[in-house]
Amino acid sequence: MYTFVVNYLKANIKEITVDIPHKFHNSIIGSKGKLIRSIMEENGGVIIRFPQEGSTQDKVTIRGPINDVENAKAQLLEIANEKVTSSDMKKQ
Repeated sequence: MYTFVVNYLKANIKEITVDIPHKFHNSIIGSKGKLIRSIMEENGGVIIRFPQEGSTQDKVTIRGPINDVENAKAQLLEIANEKVTSSDMKKQ
C-alpha cells in the first residue's frame, strides 16, 4: 500500500521550466517576495524557483501538483507578458 501511495504522489508531481526575461524577475518576485509567495500559496503551495540574484538566466522552475503547476505557469506568464508589454510601451 505504501508503495502505491508514494508512486501515486510522484505521478501527480510535475516540474517544468518557463522562460521569463531575467530583467523582470525582481518585479515578479515582488517586494520581500510578496507577489511570488501569493502565487505559490494560491496554487496549492507549488514551489517557484528563480535563478540566483544577479544571474542573466531566464529559466524559472515550477514544481508541485500537476494542475497547480499549470495554473502557476499561466499566472507567471501573464504577469511576464504584462511586464514585457509595459516595457515596450515605455520605449516608444
